[in-house]
Amino acid sequence: MKRMTFGFVLMAGLAFGLAGTAAAQDRAGLALGGFYETRIDNNVANEDLSFDYYGVRLQVRDARWFDVFVDVGLQSAEWADYKADGSGTVGLGGTFWMVRAEDLMIPLDLGLFGSVHRGDVDFKEAGVTENGTYTRILGQGVIRAAGYGMVKPFARVGVMNSKLDVSGLGPDSDWDVLNPAINVGLELEPSEQFTLTVEGNYSESVGLGIRCDFWF
Repeated sequence: MKRMTFGFVLMAGLAFGLAGTAAAQDRAGLALGGFYETRIDNNVANEDLSFDYYGVRLQVRDARWFDVFVDVGLQSAEWADYKADGSGTVGLGGTFWMVRAEDLMIPLDLGLFGSVHRGDVDFKEAGVTENGTYTRILGQGVIRAAGYGMVKPFARVGVMNSKLDVSGLGPDSDWDVLNPAINVGLELEPSEQFTLTVEGNYSESVGLGIRCDFWF
C-alpha cells in the first residue's frame, strides 16, 4: 500500500510541476525501455491473486495510426500462502488511434488498446509446488490528451480476462474470470528521445506501473 500511495503522489506532483508545449503522436520511431508493474487480477476464497511484473519492452510507432509493443520479462505471483518466484512472461499488444480531435481546446487522441500476456506460474507452499500457466488478455478504449506541456494524461477503460491454469488449487472456474480493467496515468516527454509513463491500474483492486522508453 505504501508504494501505491507514493506512486499516486508522484503522478500528481509531476502533473502540476511540468509545463511547456506538447504535441500529439506525430513522429514515427522505435523504442527500447524497461517497465515494472504490480497489480491484483483476481480474488479467490477471499484471497487476492497479485502479480509483480518487470522486464524490457520493444515498441514501434508510426506518425499517426498505431503503436505496437513486445514485452519480455519475469513475473512473480502470490495467493494466500502460495508464492511463485519470477518466471518468464512474454506479451504482445498495441494501440490503434482511430480519431485525432485537434480542433478542440485540448487536443485528444481516441483509440483502441489490446494486449495478450502469457507465462509460467509455479506456486510453492510448505514444500509443495503447483505448476501452471497464466494468461492475461486486455481490451480497452483509450483517450489521451495533449496540451499540458510535456505531460499527456490518458485513461484506458475496458475488460480483462485473467486465467490461471494450475491444478490442485480449486475449481478451474474460480481462476478464469472477466473483470473491469481501468488504467489512468501520465506520459511525460521531457525530450523527443525519452518518455516516462506512470499509471495506476484497477481490476480486482488497485495497482501501479511505471515505464521508461528511449526512442531512436
